[in-house]
Amino acid sequence: MNNIIATASQKSKVGRPRTSTRVITKSSQEGTKENETRATFIVKEELLKRVKVIAKTEGKMIKDLVNEALEEAVAKYDSN
Repeated sequence: MNNIIATASQKSKVGRPRTSTRVITKSSQEGTKENETRATFIVKEELLKRVKVIAKTEGKMIKDLVNEALEEAVAKYDSN
């Protein structure tokens, strides 16, 4: 029965080994990939529904679709 109870040191070794040496500087970076951060935006509900449908149809993640749209907007702004 004692084998079932895991100590705190054993729990930290469970799961996939860490492969990133990234230094987290903001709490919004926790749990994200390299060069990513978490952000919250307020958008129109109908627009979000359409973005979700597009992402599903294209087989993409919503974050990737939004990232592409933001990159296009910034490129358009920079070209003016």
